[in-house]
Amino acid sequence: MRIRFGLQMRRLREAAGLQSKDAAKALRVNPSRLSRFERGAASLKAAEVDVLLKLYETPDDHAERLRALGDEARRRGFRLDVPDWAETYIALEAVADEVKIYNGELVPGLLQTEDYAHALLRTSPKTVPPGSVDDAVATRLGRQERVNDPSFKIWIMLGEAVLHRAVGGADVIREQLLHLHTLNKQENVCIQLIPYEAGGHAALGTSFAMFRMIDLAATFAYVEWLTDSVYIDQPEDIEVYGYVCNKLMASGTDKPTTQRMLMRRIRDLS
Repeated sequence: MRIRFGLQMRRLREAAGLQSKDAAKALRVNPSRLSRFERGAASLKAAEVDVLLKLYETPDDHAERLRALGDEARRRGFRLDVPDWAETYIALEAVADEVKIYNGELVPGLLQTEDYAHALLRTSPKTVPPGSVDDAVATRLGRQERVNDPSFKIWIMLGEAVLHRAVGGADVIREQLLHLHTLNKQENVCIQLIPYEAGGHAALGTSFAMFRMIDLAATFAYVEWLTDSVYIDQPEDIEVYGYVCNKLMASGTDKPTTQRMLMRRIRDLS
């Protein structure tokens, strides 16, 4: 809900020919707070929304609908056991109609087993304090309910290295690969592997996710680092990520080949 509200308010600002700094000045807030609001990572008070609606010269009937949407977004406000900069990713994941994720090294959180997530999150006490690992894992597992929603389309592209990086040891990675094998039987899930023999490609050295919301005619790309992330929605940038994503999908394995490669690695680990 926050994503939808923030996006619609941003579109109003842009239609009014205003930059984010102009809106932030009218609110007397730091531009970073407005940026977080527009991408769904923060909320504004009803009075602050009114200031923006007046600034954007919003017609009365549209303004009333947006006020109602804002009220609903605040009621549904969430607080997750993740860093502030990661909330946008989780908000996008919760409302998207489809997601495409590339990772050359690791299984994405949406498909991780509990033991794999524990082993991964324990590796860096600087990013996830030891006392917060259990809560972080619980949050991650809770997000996975969407995987079983047949209307949520999931494309996952993984480098072949994911099969061989023994996060948590042989037993943990074997269980994780079995989980991927099971999930890949679902009609709404497509897991592809980018084999070593595919050679170089434009996404080497990075990972990214793309979220599409059909009713909003909006697509977002998301790139994350250890302590920060970037949220991308400019059409020219989205075109680049979409192009690279399509290239990866074209060079990746089909479902039967993915299943065979997973099972072969599972047997090797047994």
